[in-house]
Amino acid sequence: MGIPTTLPEALSEIERLQEQLERLRAKGSRQDLWSHGSRASVESAEALGALREFAGGIDTLKRQEFFPSLVRRLSSAMRMKHAVVSESITGFRFKTLAVWSDRTFGKAYEGTTVGTPYDDAVIQRGFCSYSSGVSQRFPDHTWLPASDIQSCFVVPLFGSTGLVIGMLSLMDDAPRNMSRDQQALFQLVGACAGVELARQQAEHAMERREAHYRAVLECSTDLVAVTDLTGCVQHLSPSIERAMGCSREILVGREVFNLFHPDDRAGARAALSNLCVSREDDDMRCGAFRLQHHSGAWRMLDVAARIVPSANGSQDSIILMLQEVAAHRRVDEEQSHVLVDLENIMETVPDLMFTLDYQGFLIKWNSRVQQVTGYTAEELRHKPALAFVPLEEYDRTTAAIQQALTEGTAELEGRLLTKDGRLIPYHWTGAALKDSWGHTVGIAGIGRDVTEQKRIESALRANEERYARATAVGKVGVWELDVDKGLYYGDTNLKALFGYGPLDLSTDPAEWLNLVHPDDRTVALSSWAEVSGSLKESFNYELRMIRKDGVTIWTEVRGHAVRDVEGRLTHLIGATVDTTERKQAQDALERSEQQLRTVLDTLPIGVWFTDSRGHVLYGNPAGQQLWSRAKTVGLPDHVSGKLWWEGIDEAESPHRWAIGTIISRDRTVLNETIMIETESGERKTLRNSAVPVRQDDGTVLGALILNEDITDRIQAEEDVHRTRMFLESIVENIPHMIVVKDAKTLELTLVNRAAKMYLGIEQEQLLGKSLYDCFPEHQADMLLEQDHHTLESNSVHDIREHVLDTKHFGARVFSSKSVPIRNGFEPSHLLLISEDITERKRAEEALRESEERFAKAFRSSPHAVVISELQSGKIIDANGAAFQLFSAPGRGIGETINTDRDLWPTASHRDRFVANLCEAGVVRNMEVIVHTRRKEMRHCLMSAELIELHGRRCMVTVCSDITELKRAEEALRQRERDLRSALDERERISQDLHDGILQSLYAVGLGIETCRPYLRRPHMKRVTRALDLAVAQLNAVMRDIRGFISGLETELQHGRDFPAAVRTMVHELAQPHDTRCRVAIDPAATEALTAEQGLHLFSIVKEAMSNSLRHAKAKDASVSLRAVRQGLRLSIRDNGVGFVPSEVVGTGRGLGNMAARANKVGGVFTVRSRPKHGTRIVLDLPREVIHA
Repeated sequence: MGIPTTLPEALSEIERLQEQLERLRAKGSRQDLWSHGSRASVESAEALGALREFAGGIDTLKRQEFFPSLVRRLSSAMRMKHAVVSESITGFRFKTLAVWSDRTFGKAYEGTTVGTPYDDAVIQRGFCSYSSGVSQRFPDHTWLPASDIQSCFVVPLFGSTGLVIGMLSLMDDAPRNMSRDQQALFQLVGACAGVELARQQAEHAMERREAHYRAVLECSTDLVAVTDLTGCVQHLSPSIERAMGCSREILVGREVFNLFHPDDRAGARAALSNLCVSREDDDMRCGAFRLQHHSGAWRMLDVAARIVPSANGSQDSIILMLQEVAAHRRVDEEQSHVLVDLENIMETVPDLMFTLDYQGFLIKWNSRVQQVTGYTAEELRHKPALAFVPLEEYDRTTAAIQQALTEGTAELEGRLLTKDGRLIPYHWTGAALKDSWGHTVGIAGIGRDVTEQKRIESALRANEERYARATAVGKVGVWELDVDKGLYYGDTNLKALFGYGPLDLSTDPAEWLNLVHPDDRTVALSSWAEVSGSLKESFNYELRMIRKDGVTIWTEVRGHAVRDVEGRLTHLIGATVDTTERKQAQDALERSEQQLRTVLDTLPIGVWFTDSRGHVLYGNPAGQQLWSRAKTVGLPDHVSGKLWWEGIDEAESPHRWAIGTIISRDRTVLNETIMIETESGERKTLRNSAVPVRQDDGTVLGALILNEDITDRIQAEEDVHRTRMFLESIVENIPHMIVVKDAKTLELTLVNRAAKMYLGIEQEQLLGKSLYDCFPEHQADMLLEQDHHTLESNSVHDIREHVLDTKHFGARVFSSKSVPIRNGFEPSHLLLISEDITERKRAEEALRESEERFAKAFRSSPHAVVISELQSGKIIDANGAAFQLFSAPGRGIGETINTDRDLWPTASHRDRFVANLCEAGVVRNMEVIVHTRRKEMRHCLMSAELIELHGRRCMVTVCSDITELKRAEEALRQRERDLRSALDERERISQDLHDGILQSLYAVGLGIETCRPYLRRPHMKRVTRALDLAVAQLNAVMRDIRGFISGLETELQHGRDFPAAVRTMVHELAQPHDTRCRVAIDPAATEALTAEQGLHLFSIVKEAMSNSLRHAKAKDASVSLRAVRQGLRLSIRDNGVGFVPSEVVGTGRGLGNMAARANKVGGVFTVRSRPKHGTRIVLDLPREVIHA
């Protein structure tokens, strides 16, 4: 709130401060505050007693000794070395009111709250504690009473408006903690300190205000009179003497109405009576009245009145404020105009204008602030200034605010943080706001957007850098000759031009003159003489300079004379440009002109130069030869598109048409075709080009005409076109897929008809596409990899066999070639030729499968198969069974038997067999006796069939040895007798099991049952569950034994109900443990198991789960059986402690038994485990062993 500037405002402020002081006094009752805080926060009797004693001591303190005594007693009660109470003097600074440090009062100091526990306490608006590491966590020690503080506890002190007005803190050199009771005590003392600090601040403010208001009353230009309720004057301001022309002593004690005009006294009395009745707190305007001056004149005054209540609330006195109507209105109008003008200025300027209070909070602003920041007026009210700057600029902004408050003004270059997070460059200017006593009460600030300025400065720096680079690159140096002082200055570019560093060469002109080539020094000196003699003001000449390394360079020197008002030469300013390259270019141009003449004379193309009238100035030999025997010329008709012919004379060469077109019509002709017919009737095709030759101003000087004989080229192009059409027809109609791709982008540029058919896309749609637009990603990746290989090797690359998905024909097998098409050496395109070999592959595959089937059947047949010639009996081939049946031990069939005749008892046996075969074409299951090389007779069933092999008649003979079958029949009869004996023995074992083991198990079960009545708590339920489980397991064992006794297999042995059996078994095993077990079995997978496989898998699951529950200490375990692509997979896993499989070999039989069972069913057994990562046991059953 600002300082009042008028008497009514001053009176209102006095009354408000008096009321606030009374409220603070009433609120400051220590005993009431203590009793309320003790009931709310202190629970223990010991803490309550300490609090009562401490609070009672606080209540007796006087104003001047309150805070010193408070910190001393608080430090002693809390047993901490340091206690500090401080007052906020700005939004970010504080000053101490009392410091107790290590058993003595410390010196008062000031500091900043930014980056300290004080800042945290303000943000949290409550108790804040740091039990250790305070000095390390907050390296800025200016806020600490000592530098080695380890623990700190802070509570903020709140004023009557709820704002933080100070801090109370306890600190110690050692790490400390506060109990809940101590925290309650500390916060209660903080509340007491806040009340006292607010009261002292209010009293100080009251004293300052009263002094100010007394000064206002004594110095006011308005007339102020204090009367009682009857209107008797009690006091008058000094201004009454100036306004009324009489002393105050004459008027005091008289009735104020005697000063009024007789006609106005009744109105004045009525207005005063209304004021007494209404009892309004604000000023009440009574109206304009006439008062008599001491001279007798009447003056019109505007009168306002207010009742001032006494301390007991009754009306005590009335204050009358009188002001001349004209002056009052004039002042109001002036103030109104000033305020309006000020507000208009604030709203129209593009800058941000604002005011901050003493604590750094925003209190007033123009509309531009809302537009730029994006905040609403409600959001901006009392917002701290630091909320508008980024975190990294907090310290600079805080320092600038402090500088403005202490030094009066401050400037800052920073960035404005808007509501949406944007950062805008701004230049801030702030000035301190002071009250009438000169006290700083806030800051008035202006912020200007310097974004454009920053951009211009950046552009200026860039231009300066570009100029420096341009002069360096352009080999330009700047110099200045001070004629009066005789000094020569050259910039770094000039020195670098001559090969010197920035510190080389002095300012002596003679030293610079020595750099000039001796033969050119007269040029420089003569130019100097002309300038110094006022013959010219500027000069420009070329001369040679000698660089530091001895190399001579050409330079162009330009300068300008600077003269004083009297015309006397004072300076020469100029620049030196390195023209060595230009001089070299001029020499090169002269040489190139000579070379051009030589080239034109030898060029095979006709070249003509003419003047502006079309007269030939020059024609090279090739052009003269082209037109030497020309008779007629065929010129292009752009309307019909044909040639029209006209005769020509030799003198008109080249033809007037080409010249006239560019000279008279100012038209350029490029690559137009004309024809020449010679006297012999031969026709030549020429490519004619004609361009005008112009001056810099555009005037046509002549023409340049080029004639090239392209007769042979036209013929070759026609041949190439025919060849291309032929090749395109072949490519388009070939059944192979042909694709051409760009070598850089690998996009399609050409496809033939076969490619469109396979891809199912028209050519217009394919062009510009990539392989990924035509094929699946994995196929496109493969082709792309082959393309890269072809480009890297720059050679033909074969893609033997690969599969591509086509749109209409499905997946097809292709054999491809990737061919680079070179433009010079580097490939410009890639040609992909793909042949569809799907049908061939299918035929080959069918043939291969047929041959494999025959070979597999031939080789793996258990029957002896022999292929032999029909007539001679020579053996061509025989399988392994034939070798085993007929060959001698240790020798092959080819070594022991040359013909199949050796297999028969006599030759007539074979002849009869062959005769029957030739007659019937096939013989089936003829029982014969054959002789082997072991001299054995074997009973065989023989079948044979005629075949033709390589043009020879042969027969395929198949012999099934039934010798062992006959022997097995006898053995079978013997086994039936043995089986009958074994069944009798089984019956006896069953009886023994029933009468012995089963009865013993019954006895064990009954014994366990008898234990139930004796079970007592506290473990009754657990023991009962364990006994129930043991009984259930015994019952299951007895059921299995009954099954064995009766000779019947369980349902599991028949392959039925495998999932239920596994779930039941897992549930029974897991019941005494805390492990969660899950079973997931695919019903389709169990249907594929045989009874034997089911038993083995059941045993593996039981062994694995038993090991997991007993050893793994797992929280979760699972069993799954499912069908996979290769067959069936059984998986048992847990998340237990795991183990190293190689370290448990030989420690038990569990893993070995599981592996043996897996081997019996033809499965692959795997154990995967790591310490602390659980265990997984996997059994994979291939498809070929399922239902095998």
